[in-house]
Amino acid sequence: KKWQILCIQEMSQIANVEIELICCQTISVFKQESPLKYHPLKLFKQLTNFFRLWNLFYYLLIRQRVSYFAPITNTDLFTKYPVKLFDIAKKGKFKYFFTESSIEKIRACKYDVLINLDLGFITGEIINIPQHGVWSFHHGDENMYRGLPPGFWEFYHNNPVCGLVLQRITDDLDAGFILEKGFVPTHLRSYRQTLEMLFSVGHQWPAKVCRRILYSNFSTLTTKSDTKAKIYFSPNNFQMFIFFGQSFIRYLKHLFSEFFLAERWQI
Repeated sequence: KKWQILCIQEMSQIANVEIELICCQTISVFKQESPLKYHPLKLFKQLTNFFRLWNLFYYLLIRQRVSYFAPITNTDLFTKYPVKLFDIAKKGKFKYFFTESSIEKIRACKYDVLINLDLGFITGEIINIPQHGVWSFHHGDENMYRGLPPGFWEFYHNNPVCGLVLQRITDDLDAGFILEKGFVPTHLRSYRQTLEMLFSVGHQWPAKVCRRILYSNFSTLTTKSDTKAKIYFSPNNFQMFIFFGQSFIRYLKHLFSEFFLAERWQI
């Protein structure tokens, strides 16, 4: 994606920094077959997940239209930098962990830092292997919104700003060591525009923190977030109906103010 490429390009501008790209493939972990695998209630849940409005909304109207989510196909990154492949496994619904063989390979590489630009919540032994840990973005204010989707609940709750955090991750979701933090305005009439603003910033932060480590011995274990905020998940269909209603009402209010309310300047 475009925002990921921008992060890598910023890192490439730093002298004495060597970049390697890591591609991960998800493998299946043996799990005993559940006798309830074909239970009617479980099949019904799988069917309702398939028809979730959020999934349709995101894949049809968001992912294809947010410029920073656009895939970059003409980049030379995969020829310019070494690429290594590691195995990961999924734990539960959202957690990912590296397999033992991948852990040993990463340990042998002696990375100073790993930067997660694509996976979800990484957990396990991997987070303590690099000298400066594993860094990851959280597109939200961790003191108010943990989890996902980025920027959605700020829009839903009519919050005027969206937070953005670069953190050294721990085993606590979105409650790591804060490396950089900032805010952007929430576009309260357009979730797509909110995402455009949210992903337009922050791509220079990993490079900025690397420079601080190189030139001032900055410690990535300084500021630990003590957040106990609620963990959010993708909205259900009822919440999506509220979201669509909010968007429509806000748009009508905007039209009304544009056509019937005169601006008053105070200088």
